[in-house]
Amino acid sequence: MSRIDEFKAFALKGNVMDLAVGVIIGGAFSTIVNSVVKDLIMPIVGLATGGLDFSNLFIRLGQIPPSFKGNPKSYKDLQTMGVAMLGYGSRSSRW
Repeated sequence: MSRIDEFKAFALKGNVMDLAVGVIIGGAFSTIVNSVVKDLIMPIVGLATGGLDFSNLFIRLGQIPPSFKGNPKSYKDLQTMGVAMLGYGSRSSRW
């Protein structure tokens, strides 16, 4: 039986419990991976790079509006004003 046939059998069988378990496991795995990266790997990388703060790294794509009163190097301030940016640093609610 091919994978496509197996998927069709699963979808047509309507086994919602298997799908729910998969979603729950996927959500838990995502939380574990985020925690490992944020709390174990990134502090070591930050230490190795001389204390570089990865929480505020971005490339500004749009213009800053004339009414902007915040810090032009703050991702959060620029995001609040709706400036187009490419954020590649890890932003956490703790930082």
